Amino acid sequence: MKSQIFLIVIFALFSCSPKYFNETQQGNMFLRNSKVYFQKEFNHPISFSSAAEGIKSFNTPNGGFQVKLENDNTLKGVMVNYQLNWLITDDKRFKIPPIFKKPINASFEIEKTQGSYKVTVNNIWIATEPKAKQKNLTIESLVAKKDGCCFIKNKKNIKILELIDKNFSTIFLSRSGGGDLRF
Repeated sequence: MKSQIFLIVIFALFSCSPKYFNETQQGNMFLRNSKVYFQKEFNHPISFSSAAEGIKSFNTPNGGFQVKLENDNTLKGVMVNYQLNWLITDDKRFKIPPIFKKPINASFEIEKTQGSYKVTVNNIWIATEPKAKQKNLTIESLVAKKDGCCFIKNKKNIKILELIDKNFSTIFLSRSGGGDLRF
């Protein structure tokens, strides 16, 4: 009888505990050497020519993607004034902080590997208003502790990282993967 009550209490504690928090990784968002970056490997092949065209097809007059280097195994470029899709969340009550509603800028690299490809997005920053004290805000200054050793542990921060992860995963998902047909 006592063992059953003990098991019920243990089960209740674990089922009520918040999501597991990793100080340096949230999904495909990583914090290493005080730098935040996205990295994900997609397990299907990619054609760089169609990927480059697909990425460019989402450009708008005010921003988008620029491919800077394309060779047999690597595609590198930049994301300039790109507006992330914050409606990707299922939680309609979640309020996006105003700074994250601004377009983002970043560098990206797509590497072909054996039968798959790996995407890395780094140097992520947000341009602020021209009259602001600090012209650009890095993602590190918004989601990491001041010493850059770990992510800030609060629900809003974790949700922001999750949504950025979902956005980048959707943007760089290849047509050959069968999901969201970005390129």
